[in-house]
Amino acid sequence: MKLVCKNLAMTFLNARSGDRIDALGPVDLAVEAGEFVAVVGPSGCGKSTLLGILAGLIKPTQGEALLDGKLITGPGRDRGVCFQDYALFPWMSVLENIAFGLKAQGMGKEERESHAKQLILRVGLVGFETRYPHELSGGMRQRCALARVLAVDPQVLLMDEPMAALDAQTRQLMQDDLLNVWAVGEQKKTVIYITHSIDEAVYLADRIIVMSARPGLIKADILNDFDRPRNEIRTMPAYAEQINRIWSLIKNDAIQAMTK
Repeated sequence: MKLVCKNLAMTFLNARSGDRIDALGPVDLAVEAGEFVAVVGPSGCGKSTLLGILAGLIKPTQGEALLDGKLITGPGRDRGVCFQDYALFPWMSVLENIAFGLKAQGMGKEERESHAKQLILRVGLVGFETRYPHELSGGMRQRCALARVLAVDPQVLLMDEPMAALDAQTRQLMQDDLLNVWAVGEQKKTVIYITHSIDEAVYLADRIIVMSARPGLIKADILNDFDRPRNEIRTMPAYAEQINRIWSLIKNDAIQAMTK
């Protein structure tokens, strides 16, 4: 499904001072069906605000976001959201968490458990079906969260720094897991991936959107056309050059964001 942002902007009011905070935009962006697009930029540049608008959780103060030509006015089954904190229900097992959305769709118990077990196999959680979130490692919790989103078969994945809390080794393994899941099937899902990690963006994405300091504007739209699979690209000089190029675009804005 194609995502389009037209003249999209967001302004907040400070509850204490009443001051106006221009958080985002205006932004114009088009993401083709099946593209994996990473969004990077300094802290506070509006990355998560953009994702919230695309998810239908935030109403923009200006412009519009469209999915296959239809205005986004709220959450929908066509979009799945993965958050940094996993957002799992602590009182539910792995199986129950993954099957939760299927119950809301009216699927019978036997069918939804069968579907959930297929996803458990797909994300590598076989043997942990009855475990609760507090009994899982960070990587396992993230796999469970991803499987729960995939269970309802959204055409668009909106991911807000989903691996930020993971240690470096687990993070790299989860990046490969995500790419493997994304590549499964005849039609790849459209992915918008918010991250502070330039390395992660270059490893994962087809395109990288570089945003400026607040109010977040699109500073660069970079084609990231390394061949897939990308298991070995971290040793390539071109990989380091791409990271350095993007860092050079962000560095001054990152310094500016730290002083605000």
